[in-house]
Amino acid sequence: MKGITNSYSVYLFPRLGRFLSAHLRKGKILETVFYSLVYPPFNLVMWLLFKMDPLFYPSIEKVSVDRPLIILGHYRSGTTYLQKLIAESGAVSFSTFRSLLFPSLVMMKIFTPIAAFINKLKLMDSEKKGHRMSLFEIEEDEGLFLHSLNTEMLTVFCPWMLTQDGTSSDGIHAGWNDYKNEDVDIIFLKDYIKRQLVSQHKVRALVKTNPSVFRIRKILKYLPDARFIYLYRDPVETIPSFFSLQYNFIRKRLNNEEVIRYFNKKYTFSMALYKYFERIKSKIPAEQLLTVKFTDLKLKPDELIRQIFDYADLELTDAYAAQLKQKRSEKHSKKHQNIDFSFAGITTERIQKDFRTIRQHYG
Repeated sequence: MKGITNSYSVYLFPRLGRFLSAHLRKGKILETVFYSLVYPPFNLVMWLLFKMDPLFYPSIEKVSVDRPLIILGHYRSGTTYLQKLIAESGAVSFSTFRSLLFPSLVMMKIFTPIAAFINKLKLMDSEKKGHRMSLFEIEEDEGLFLHSLNTEMLTVFCPWMLTQDGTSSDGIHAGWNDYKNEDVDIIFLKDYIKRQLVSQHKVRALVKTNPSVFRIRKILKYLPDARFIYLYRDPVETIPSFFSLQYNFIRKRLNNEEVIRYFNKKYTFSMALYKYFERIKSKIPAEQLLTVKFTDLKLKPDELIRQIFDYADLELTDAYAAQLKQKRSEKHSKKHQNIDFSFAGITTERIQKDFRTIRQHYG
């Protein structure tokens, strides 16, 4: 219970205050009231049930998180596709939207019938915006940190955290906890992984959380044997794609001036992520880091998966190996068209200049 009290008093309440303040200053009264009334009780119930899980699932206390496989990289680098390829093997546990929304196993059991009804109505389906979202499908683990309000994802729900002078500094650093004493997030992630291992009857876990590039130090502190996969794709390709996807979510919530400021803040995030990894990767033991390229994932996914399984010491079954051979012939359709962000001063030439050293390094 002490952990719950500390997380609320030290982390959640200040973050919630900044989140609500950004809404209130923008005049979003109804949204401010909604989040004020819904988030605290939901989160409190989640934390209480999360702490009660071992009473109903005693094996949680005995399970160990052994060499979790953690996928990192900039958004739109192919990390989601790689996550799904590895998850399809059946060798690892993975997250779904439902498990991230209800990280407590007790809570998930209680709300699964409601989740199934919502899923049947396709109320959560947002594929038209470029990212399919379904309660029972595999999803990025970064969503777990929405419970602690410490993730870059938060700015999609509240873009004013990046556009208002009073909150933009906090907004741009959401999730950048590597240099702060915010260990609660990685402890939360580790405890969540234990629950997924128990729930899915696995011994190894797969985690995909792109902004956790900024959490590498803390991950190594609490998951010292983690196996990292860093997927590199040219920022000339990832940044316009990432911005275009976010534009579909925030375009109706911001005026023209705010849109420009929003994406320049996002550009700062993108530069920081790419460059921070190049600085921090030397801190990862060589045997715990595998760097791969998007071109290999696109052109020869079967060979890349074999390489990853060898690196991670996972068993590649004959059935899954046969399934992988078909991946080379699959064609992937683009779910959204990239937007020209030159109106915000973000051009191909600017990206090439700002990332010249990194692009030369990866070829």
